[in-house]
Amino acid sequence: MCGNGAGALDIFDQGTHNRHAIRVYDAAGDLTRHVIYDQYFSQFSNPLTGAAVPYTQHNTTTDILAVPRDFTSATETITGEVNFTVPHMGAVLLNAGKTVFGAGGTLEFSAGPQGFIDCFYNGNTAALDALCTALGGS
Repeated sequence: MCGNGAGALDIFDQGTHNRHAIRVYDAAGDLTRHVIYDQYFSQFSNPLTGAAVPYTQHNTTTDILAVPRDFTSATETITGEVNFTVPHMGAVLLNAGKTVFGAGGTLEFSAGPQGFIDCFYNGNTAALDALCTALGGS
């Protein structure tokens, strides 16, 4: 996930994850909406150096199914935040705001700083550079 060649490293993620889910059904008993509230108390780490970057994350994910029971027809909206801050470095990765994914996983809307979206959907791997540096990668 960070760097390439001899300086490359894999980031490990560990922590506690709490989840609360709500399901909404229509009169026929078919699922039409699924809402998930996630809360993480975690850290990214590099087990080779012992470097770690703690983070908390809070997200609400809402899936609205255009066709009841069919998750492939869902529009998924995610709101929340996960920010990685390191003493004496400040914010090394910001991810907050709102994203909307259409059926099939296509990114349709994004607002707010979205470091993970920048990297994994837009190909901007530099969005992870400060996080990788904090974990001892290059």
